Amino acid sequence: MNRVRGGKKAKSYGKAFELAVYEQCQREGLFPIWHPDGCETIARPPYLIRTKMPFDFSILKDSKALFLDAKSFDKNTMSASDMAEHQVRILARAEEEGFAAGYLVYFRKPDKIVFFDAHVLLELGEKGGSIKWEDGLLCGHIQNFKIRLIAFLG
Repeated sequence: MNRVRGGKKAKSYGKAFELAVYEQCQREGLFPIWHPDGCETIARPPYLIRTKMPFDFSILKDSKALFLDAKSFDKNTMSASDMAEHQVRILARAEEEGFAAGYLVYFRKPDKIVFFDAHVLLELGEKGGSIKWEDGLLCGHIQNFKIRLIAFLG
């Protein structure tokens, strides 16, 4: 029962952080496209089932794009097991095409919001272990963070 409550609480923190990212993008004059959970149709009879999207946000500005997934943790590190392999592969492919892509992570205990490039995530997935918030690009705190620091300098 505690695991169920813990999972619901973690999901609510995650959704709240996604909303904060969306609102911050708007404040900065960026065009955020928030990708909610998708759906797929299964025939006979037609049913819609929930499917995961590859990442949470496509953020656009001045012919530039940033693709990111928002994560929220109640600890000071992110481990390889905290990542979704399919997300990292897709984000890495976007990065190979010249776009900024990765995870925007809110570490709640130290109140730090940090960006990790997709190539850093790939390396973590291959090596295992964990990375600290200090290993990424610090974007600020929950009350004051900047998305533009990642890809839209100016």
